[in-house]
Amino acid sequence: MTLPAFARVTDLPADTSVNDHFIAFTSRYVFDPATRTLQVRQHLHAAFGHQMYSADEFNGMKDDLTRIERDLDAELVLKASK
Repeated sequence: MTLPAFARVTDLPADTSVNDHFIAFTSRYVFDPATRTLQVRQHLHAAFGHQMYSADEFNGMKDDLTRIERDLDAELVLKASK
């Protein structure tokens, strides 16, 4: 995405990487001020091997799922330049 000239990026989310037995998730945020281009790349691979997972399996990956959710909810902060 190319940002308009009046927008100034003040904060980007941190890159994230989550890997466990069932889930692999990565995210990367890059802003190039020379071209005003914002790149956001998020990749999720889930391989459970069955339709539903047990409560123990869920509890084992709950922290990782929370990290992924927080990354997906992360915000890019822009300010209008004068």
